[in-house]
Amino acid sequence: MNRYKQIMICAKIRELVQKKQYQNALDLMNKIELERFRSRVDQLDFIEVYLHTLHYEDAKDLLLPLYDHYPTCHVIHDLFFVSIKLQELEDASEYLLEYEERAPKDPERLIMEYTLARDQGLERKELISILEKLKREEYTEVWGYELAKLYHKEGRKKECIRECNDLIVWFQKGRIVNKAITLKQLYLGTATIPLDEIQKEIRSKEEEADKLIQEVTRVCKDLYENVSATEEIPEEHTEYHQPEPEKSSAL
Repeated sequence: MNRYKQIMICAKIRELVQKKQYQNALDLMNKIELERFRSRVDQLDFIEVYLHTLHYEDAKDLLLPLYDHYPTCHVIHDLFFVSIKLQELEDASEYLLEYEERAPKDPERLIMEYTLARDQGLERKELISILEKLKREEYTEVWGYELAKLYHKEGRKKECIRECNDLIVWFQKGRIVNKAITLKQLYLGTATIPLDEIQKEIRSKEEEADKLIQEVTRVCKDLYENVSATEEIPEEHTEYHQPEPEKSSAL
């Protein structure tokens, strides 16, 4: 394949990465000579594809040369992640220390610390301590629910319920909030349908009611239209009148 065609394919790979269509991007990567594209932007695109398609060894092969020339936080973070996936925990620990030195106030360092501690098999009390610190710096629903689960596993009922309440108040709806509602109800001893399911059920009932009203209206209309002219019919029922839509009060 000539150079021009490879450049066009590489441009298409970048487009697919932006759309998060990683498998399609990987298929195209297998058609070009990756070593011919040495720019950092191209390399980061290739690495992102490998990471999202679980090709961790291939990602590492591209990350290490980048680390030698561009040891950015992004590269260090990806090397940490790859090391975790490959269960190279000593390397992961070194990358974590370097990341902490470069970004001592970045909350991501605590997520990395928790991930490493979990894979090292540290006690839940230590894992809880890390996530409590993360919550003080940056509260997210994913790690908030992880903290709630750890409280639950430790038998810390009060803290678990409190964390579930925080999740419900802060984020209000969504898959994780539904999980928090369910976890909370384990302690309260009542069965509660998650908010999303309640809303879905209400919409379903409303749709059923609308269909029933339409059917009753149609049947009544047919009945009145087919009544014999000799029958006595109350005057107000001699014709079917479609209710007029309410007039908007807006100017």
